[in-house]
Amino acid sequence: MRKLTLVFVAAAIAAPLAALAPARPAVAAIPFTTIEKGFFSGWPNGAAEVVIQRQRVWLAVWNDHVSNQFPKPPAPAVDFATETVYAVFMGTQFPSGHEIEITSIESNGSQIDVFLTETSPSPNCITIPVFNQPYHLVRLPKTALPVVFHHVPVVNPC
Repeated sequence: MRKLTLVFVAAAIAAPLAALAPARPAVAAIPFTTIEKGFFSGWPNGAAEVVIQRQRVWLAVWNDHVSNQFPKPPAPAVDFATETVYAVFMGTQFPSGHEIEITSIESNGSQIDVFLTETSPSPNCITIPVFNQPYHLVRLPKTALPVVFHHVPVVNPC
């Protein structure tokens, strides 16, 4: 009987406290499409996160990105009236085995959270002694919310 009373008292205390706690905003996944992902960008500015909402900026970023290619491929078409592009560049890495990838994009209604993994090889991995510049470019529905990038470092154990 005493245990049953304690359960009711605890429930009577917890219910009003739960009502006082601020409600967490719902988090919604935002769909995105990869424009391009790879290991050899010509991006000259080192590691970067770029939010692109205008055609002029998109063309400038694309031209820097493909500056190491000949002939330069044209920029993929993006409708900036309805879309935004996020570009992440890992900068120059050595040796091979590095990768960057946007894994998910979410919104809680007040900001956009972009989660990305930055993979590097463990010292035990067999790698190729080459420089590489990992990158990932994605498109998603346009929004005016602020963007926060969350980097998750991962070591590939090979």
